[in-house]
Amino acid sequence: KEQHRSSRAGLQFPVGHIHHLLRKEKYAKRVRACAQVYLAISNKLHDLF
Repeated sequence: KEQHRSSRAGLQFPVGHIHHLLRKEKYAKRVRACAQVYLAISNKLHDLF
């Protein structure tokens, strides 16, 4: 069964969407797999507090 990056990381929000935005805006030549997970978590925590 196919698993999305969000579910593999145990998250409930779209990691793939954040990865796409990072690549689209060309923040770096390469985007590591953990970068979008880290940003998604930090943004979610920022919204909570």
